[in-house]
Parts: sequence; C-alpha cells; structure tokens
Amino acid sequence: MTSNQNPEEDLRRREQELKEREMSVRLRELESEVYGKPEGAPSAAREVEVVTDVPPTKSSFKRTLRKIVNVGKFLAVVVAVVVAVKIAMWLAMAIMIGSIAYISYELFLKNDRSSP
Repeated sequence: MTSNQNPEEDLRRREQELKEREMSVRLRELESEVYGKPEGAPSAAREVEVVTDVPPTKSSFKRTLRKIVNVGKFLAVVVAVVVAVKIAMWLAMAIMIGSIAYISYELFLKNDRSSP
C-alpha cells in the first residue's frame, strides 16, 4: 500500500508518528524540568545519571555533620578565649592588690617599725 493507493491510512500513520514524537519531546522536557538536566541529552542517559545519584542524603548528612563540627570548634575557641580573659583579669587584680599592699607596707609600716 503506497500513499497513492490509500491516502487515509497514510495520513493516520503520519498522525500517529507525529503524536509519538510530540509525546517523546514532551517527556524529555518534563524529565529535564524534574531532574534539571539539559533537554538535548537522551532520556536513557538521564536515567543512568539519576540511578548513580541515589545517595545524596549521605553527602548532605556529611556536610551537615561537618558544619556542626565547625560550629563546635568555633564555640570551643570562644569559650577558651573567655576563660583565658577571666583568668588574666583575676591575675591582674591579684597583682594590683599585692602591689598596692606592698607599697602601703613600705610607706606606712616599715618606717614605723624601724624607728623605736
């Protein structure tokens, strides 16, 4: 059956091919929207890529864990700095009080004891 002998059947066959092509193009567009892949890539290759990208949760978990560890390190450094500053303040206060006590001893009490 050539197209000259049965034009209606030829038209139906062409319409069917056109519908199949339109559906495959639409399917590729939808897959590209869902997976974020370029439209030109064949759909079979996209399915293979999706299968290889199955465990994104492990990498995101590792990233989250790494962020938590970094925040913990930062907080440890902050706490260490605050403790060091407090100790330095106490030490400075003790040195100031000790020096004031020594100077007042030298000025007021040492001279009084040596005079009798």
